[in-house]
Amino acid sequence: GCSVLSAVTERRRVRLRWLPSTLLQHSIMADDEPQDVMPQLREEAHGMCLGPYAAYEACVERIKAKGHGECEPYYFDYLKCTDKHVIKNVFKHLK
Repeated sequence: GCSVLSAVTERRRVRLRWLPSTLLQHSIMADDEPQDVMPQLREEAHGMCLGPYAAYEACVERIKAKGHGECEPYYFDYLKCTDKHVIKNVFKHLK
């Protein structure tokens, strides 16, 4: 037999055949699973923020040696740097 889902899908295919190709492409892309591009963009930005990251890592090593303290300000400096570089590219990936 024919399931309800396959019947609805088939009707949608027939209806989509009559749409202009640009709308059809948009409709098909809208059904795709959205992809989170932030991890990739942050990884790319990491290379531009090696100074703040090195300062953060140095702090972590000092804390390990001392046994107490925090490195939060250094980590936020690193995040601020990566965000500055990510924001330049993130809007290119939004629809």
